Amino acid sequence: QFAGGQMFPFPHNIGYKENRNKNKYLRTYSSDFICGACMVISRSVIEEIGFFDNFFWPLYCEDVDYCIRARKKGFKVIYHGEIEVLHHEHGSVKKIPLSERRLFYGKNLVYLWFKIGAYSLGLTWLLIFTILIPLLSLKEKGVYYALYNLKRFYHTLLLTVLTRNNHTVLKLKKISEFF
Repeated sequence: QFAGGQMFPFPHNIGYKENRNKNKYLRTYSSDFICGACMVISRSVIEEIGFFDNFFWPLYCEDVDYCIRARKKGFKVIYHGEIEVLHHEHGSVKKIPLSERRLFYGKNLVYLWFKIGAYSLGLTWLLIFTILIPLLSLKEKGVYYALYNLKRFYHTLLLTVLTRNNHTVLKLKKISEFF
């Protein structure tokens, strides 16, 4: 699938969809993050930092966040090129429409940047997704659908941020009435 990942300027996978047999992918090295499809995590890491953050549910960026938290606590994140795993990419999310996956990716990427304290990157990607989501939706199904998806993107992001800050369900219901 990919050979680890780098965080900046955005989380991206090294070697994504490239020939796996290239020498640069057959070695072992430290990486900013690795694919959550195959992670070996020691008990000490789990005891120190816990599990995946549920706010990334149902997909995208939870593995990146986990690796960032592990590295911050002094643990190493290593890509092992000599290990080969067959992963049917997007196998469990193919049922989710592409427009939905874009919303989750946008929301989770913006949330990730704010969570790790990279506020300028969070704001930058917030603006990018503010433009990108309606444009992609416009191409697919028209203006109404584009505006609808933009509203849903902000609604999902807002609910995530508010829930993360322990606001009550009542406050969430009142805010969601505006959407």
